[in-house]
This record gives sequence, C-alpha cells and structure tokens, in this order.
Amino acid sequence: MENSLTKGTMYFLLANVAMLISTYTIHFWLGRSLSQELYGIYGIVFTFINITIISFSGMQQSISKHIAENLEKKDAIKAVSIKIQVIFSLILTISYIIISTFITLYFFEDASLLKYLWVSALVMPLYGISAVFGYYLNGTHKFKKQATQIGIFSFSKLFFTILLAYYFKIMGVIIAFIIAAIFVVIYGYTQTKTTSPVREEFDYKKLIRFALPITFFTLFFTLFMNLDLLFVKSILKDNVQTAYYTVAALIAKMPYSVLGALTLITLPSLSFSISNNLKERTSRIITQSLRFTFLILAPSSFIISSTSKELVTFIYPTIYTEAAPVLSILIFGVSFLILFFIISSIFNAASKPYLPLILIATLLPFLVISNFILINKLGILGGAISTTIFAFILLIWSSILIYKKFKTFIPLLSFTRILIPSIFLFFLAKLMNLKGIFLFLEYGFLFLIYIIILIIIREVKKEDINKLKVLIKKN
Repeated sequence: MENSLTKGTMYFLLANVAMLISTYTIHFWLGRSLSQELYGIYGIVFTFINITIISFSGMQQSISKHIAENLEKKDAIKAVSIKIQVIFSLILTISYIIISTFITLYFFEDASLLKYLWVSALVMPLYGISAVFGYYLNGTHKFKKQATQIGIFSFSKLFFTILLAYYFKIMGVIIAFIIAAIFVVIYGYTQTKTTSPVREEFDYKKLIRFALPITFFTLFFTLFMNLDLLFVKSILKDNVQTAYYTVAALIAKMPYSVLGALTLITLPSLSFSISNNLKERTSRIITQSLRFTFLILAPSSFIISSTSKELVTFIYPTIYTEAAPVLSILIFGVSFLILFFIISSIFNAASKPYLPLILIATLLPFLVISNFILINKLGILGGAISTTIFAFILLIWSSILIYKKFKTFIPLLSFTRILIPSIFLFFLAKLMNLKGIFLFLEYGFLFLIYIIILIIIREVKKEDINKLKVLIKKN
C-alpha cells in the first residue's frame, strides 16, 4: 500500500504537470493572440465552466472512496454511478444555462458573454460521465491509467485549441474543450468496460449521502477561489482590468493544479486506514501529505511573489505588467487554500465532509462583503488582499480542527525548517532580479539552494532520498 501511494503520487504529479503545461500554453498563446478585452472575456467564461464542473467532485470522491472500501462491488458501484451522473449532469446543465444567463445580464450587464456560455454548457454531461470512469480507476488504484486519462484531456485540448482558436477565437477554445472531453469519455469507457453483465447492486443512497456535502463544499471552495475575479468584472465593468486579474489568478493557481493531485492519491489509502482503525498509519499518511505539500508550496510561493513582475512579463506581453502586484499577494492566498483543500480531503476520508463545508460556508458571505469593499477602494489589488486574508483564516481554523481530530499535523520543527529557508529565497530572488529565459535558471538555482539547505539541516533525510531512488528505478 505504501508503494502504491508513492507511485500514485508520482503518476499524478506527472499527469498534473501535463495539465499545467497544457493550461499554461493555452493561456500563453491566447494572451498574445487575443486582445486584452477578449482575453478578459475568456477568463470569465472559463471561470464559469470551472466553477460548474467542479460540482462533480463530490461524486468523484464518493466513487473512489466506496470502491476502495468495497473492491468486490466495484462494477456495481460504477453502474449506479453512471445513472446518477447522467441525471445530475442534465440538472447541472440546465441550471448552468439559467444562472449564467441571469448573472451575465443583471450582474455583469454584458450580453456578449451569452453565446459562449450557452455553447459551453455541452461540456457538463461529457465531463460528468468521464469522471465516473476516471475515479473508478482511482478507486481500484489504477493510477497510471487515470493519469493517462488526464494526459489525453490535456494535450487534446491544447492541440484543438491552437487549431480552432486561430480562426474562431473564444468559441474555438470552447469547442476544443468539448472535443477533448469526448476523447476522455471514449478512453475511460474502453479502460473500465466489463465483459460480463453486472448482477449485484449497490445502494445509490450511500454514494449520494457522501457526495452531497463534498459537492457543496467544492462548489463553495471554487467560488472562494474565483469570487475575486467575478467581482472585478462586476464592479469595475472593465474587460481589460478583468484580463489583468485573469493573468494573476492563472499564475497563482498553477501550484494548485499540481498539488491538488495529492488528494486523489491519499483519499483511497486514508479511507482504508481510517475504516480499519489503523491509527498510527493514518497519522503517518496525514503528516506526510501535509509536509510534502508544504515542502513544495512554501518556497514556490515566496519565489513567485518575489519575481511576480518578471514572471508575468515573461509569460505575457508587457501590457500585462499591472497583473504583477496582484500576483505577488494572491499567490499566498491560493497557497493557503491549497493547504486547506488537503485538510478537507482528510476530513472527507474520515467520512466527515460536513466540517470543511461548515467552515467555508461560514466565511463565504464575509468574503463577498470584503471583495465588494476592497475592490471598490483598491481596484484589482483589493480582490487579491481579500482572498488572501480569508484564505488564511480558513487555513488556521481547519488546522485546529484537524489537530483536535487526529492529534497530528506538520511537526513544528519541520514547519520552521521549511519556512525560514523559503523566506530567505524571497530576498535572494530580489537580489538576483533576472529576466526573460534567465528567470527559470534563477528558479533552478534557488530550488537547488533550498534543497541543499534542507539536507544540511536534516529536514530532507536519507530515507526521503531512498524512496525517490526506488520510485525512479521502478518507473
């Protein structure tokens, strides 16, 4: 099981790096090929899509958890999950059209968005069905195949975006998304189909009971991450300012694209450990997951914050320089949310998904008020400040609860050993101040310094290096 966890983590890191490369390349190309106004519209449309498809996360995690705990009934769980997803997808599609139309006309006062939003609704049922196949593979620990599914989606979306967006602009990007989703459905079906009919049944209510609070949680969580952009569009009524914020938000969320994969790996193993009352093993998985995330997240956040202007102007034309101050703050807000998301997945594995739901539902109204006040006063910078403040509160609150429940967290010594070198990298990056392609040489050098420091102070130990060596040999 431990080896499966390690290999699964590596597969998903690679798959999500592929997703990150695909997303980065699409935004990089569109940022240079579209006008600022069109790029701002693109940011809003795909924020709507992302908020909606994340609603499938509840069923995704429910499928993975119940299959991991009932492997002998995996095909019955898949069969009933498909039925649930078809119904839910249709409801979600209709709701998406109605709600997005209302917000566009009365909140944004911009009817030009409607044609894009209505066509993008076709993504919902396709994504819903593909999620069943993907999390069937996850629950059965076929991480390599699920990683392949993610890779197919990433690169087919990239290929068709470049092919279609050149002629059809934003509509071409939406069509590319739909085509990629079709490919993923086909792959998922071929990898999970059964040769014999499924005779046993599985109680669909178990899936729904577990999925509902997670569905609401992921919806609120995604809103938490994207309310700032929606309020920038609504309050400022300026697609150019929206484009600046889209740039900052995209770069800030890059670590989430990679590290969010850790929850997909820990959920089945943690569910098994908790359900079998393996307290020591549960504690070890929780500590390793949080420590691993913080080990990568802390230096990344400080380095990106320190080099925000150089990074923005390397990826995008210099006209997007105004996004840099937003990025330097927002990267910390997103980092707090990533750690909160990992903590939430632990509660989900313990069959207590309502706890993170209550936390985020409680703070969400205050975030709305804060966005309204600060964006009106400070412009796009206000959105970043608001998100960062409330993300920090969310992280502290959830950390206290996870410690009370499991009596474990990132050891204070490890936390200090990781945080202090990360802060040091912030100031070192300011001194280096490299630009263009040399910026990534700077990143490589800074991370090398970071690793050397961790080895010297024994935060990275011999067993960590040995695990990595074994993993590389086996792959």
